Amino acid sequence: SIVENIMMGIMYDIPSIHQVKQVIVGRECVLEGKQPEVIRGA
Repeated sequence: SIVENIMMGIMYDIPSIHQVKQVIVGRECVLEGKQPEVIRGA
C-alpha cells in the first residue's frame, strides 16, 4: 500500500534517532517519493 511504502524506511530509523517528537508525511512524500520530515524535541 502507499502508506507502507512511505513509512517503511522511517519506521526502522526512528528508534535510533534521539528525541523524535513528530514525523510529517507531506504531499511531497506521496507524490514525489521524498522522505518524511522528522521533528525533534525534548
